[in-house]
Amino acid sequence: MVSVRAVELQIDGLPGPTHNFAGLALGDRAAMENKGKPSNPRAAFRQALDKAKFVSDLGMPQAVFPPHERPLLRELWSRGIYGSPQHMLWQAKLRSPELFYSVFSSSGVWMANSATVTPKWDSVDGVLPITPASMNTFLHRSLEAPFVYRIFQKIFKDVAVVHEPLSRWDARLGDEGAANHMRFSLPIFEDDMGGFNLRGLNLFIYGRRVDTPKEQLPSFPARQTREASVAIIEQHKIIPKQYLLEPILAPAIDAGVFHNDVISTNCKNFWMFHEGAYPAYEGFIQTMQNLFIRVGGILRVVVAKEKELP
Repeated sequence: MVSVRAVELQIDGLPGPTHNFAGLALGDRAAMENKGKPSNPRAAFRQALDKAKFVSDLGMPQAVFPPHERPLLRELWSRGIYGSPQHMLWQAKLRSPELFYSVFSSSGVWMANSATVTPKWDSVDGVLPITPASMNTFLHRSLEAPFVYRIFQKIFKDVAVVHEPLSRWDARLGDEGAANHMRFSLPIFEDDMGGFNLRGLNLFIYGRRVDTPKEQLPSFPARQTREASVAIIEQHKIIPKQYLLEPILAPAIDAGVFHNDVISTNCKNFWMFHEGAYPAYEGFIQTMQNLFIRVGGILRVVVAKEKELP
């Protein structure tokens, strides 16, 4: 009998030489506050490598993605801007500063937004599915999807099904990848499964639905839609009772929580989040605990109170 070993792989991205602070991400308060400040691509590159080495030294399998192609001249070609690179970039800046800075952006360094991956043990057909994120809320992020799709295809072609990103042009399918997905599993320390239980519970967090009334929407963009999360669940053929969808509160988004991973984190059967993250969170916790019992374990939950973590 062939033994199967489950491996969790940490993947980091690298910023390229065009790394800059253009403040393109409305709702990301750090990005907005640092708009126009000097950047240091070399220092950012070294910092990313140092972080990857630190994680690797802890014993975590570590991979690093190359920087994205920047400036992305093909995006300018698709918009009818031709000529030498210098001429094209000059024309782009005249036409739209957002377009100009978007084709230079190094935001692809944030791998939490690269894709949603769910283990094959959570799928009805036993296939490992990967869906690169469309990130269609902002132009600069949407430019990353084709590159990520090609890289994932090359790396995982023999072990996974890599789906095409959800539509870049359909606002109903706003998907920001793993930053809005958490998987809970049992900690196992004395078997050949690499410390990960085969079955898991997948939690998908979204900021809006297509039919959300305008007055209930946050002032900042709610990047992840429920419709996109449902599409990924269906695409990945996740086993019923092994997933749950939950909205994030609009005030949290307006406070700068542009992704769920800004206000919530988990590891195996441990989960911590801020009390301002989800509506009626006491009932939500109970639902999660009941579902996790079906996986075979007890969910450990820590809720950070506003007075402890304002």
